[in-house]
Amino acid sequence: MCTCSSSSTCGIDWCTSSGSRRIRVVTRDNETDLEVDLWAIVDGRIVIGEAKKGDVLAETEDEEIARCAALLRLARDLSAVEFVMASGASRWRERTRRNVENTLGRELTVTWRDGLK
Repeated sequence: MCTCSSSSTCGIDWCTSSGSRRIRVVTRDNETDLEVDLWAIVDGRIVIGEAKKGDVLAETEDEEIARCAALLRLARDLSAVEFVMASGASRWRERTRRNVENTLGRELTVTWRDGLK
């Protein structure tokens, strides 16, 4: 267990999904489990993010807005300062860019990567 930057408590646990290791944050007060695809400490800064094959964070706009809000709460709890959006698609969909920038981008540096193989 670790103590998050907020007054809540969080536990961090590794899980395996589709043959890849992912980090999953568990046991956050008043939150459901939320997995994160990318996690790094870069020059003392916590960076988290999402990696997708496609060009959207979620299928519908409502789901995407809810996911962005949940990721922002997680970033706050972990004291993350940067969020990376990585995709195998040639370009992120504009809806996703707008939703991420309007939520996560208000408090974190958002780095966009696309066309990754």
